[in-house]
Amino acid sequence: TGMLVETLWLLPVAAIYLFGIADSAPSHMGQNALSLNLLLMAAGVVTTIPLLCFTGAAMRLRLSTLGFFQYIGPTLMFLLAVTFYGEVPGADKMVTFAFIWVALAIFVMDAIYTQRRKH
Repeated sequence: TGMLVETLWLLPVAAIYLFGIADSAPSHMGQNALSLNLLLMAAGVVTTIPLLCFTGAAMRLRLSTLGFFQYIGPTLMFLLAVTFYGEVPGADKMVTFAFIWVALAIFVMDAIYTQRRKH
């Protein structure tokens, strides 16, 4: 799969970094507490499982639907930041999200047009 290829491709780079550049006591699992090592291993699993689920879903969806979901993520993060964390959006962010929302509107209008044309 693509994820295996990416992981194998990055393995030599990560190994060189880990054993050559970041050679310190905390970077070796034998020097860490067991709880930290378990958390680090769990982080890999917690990161990989959603990626595998996304890959499985992506193979079953039309590319246009998948693209629509890619636009929803940033919008939800924006709403979360403004609503719950009190972030004040600047002009640059508003321009960016305006492009995202225009793209969403175009996608929805195209879907409605296509649906009406079928019937």
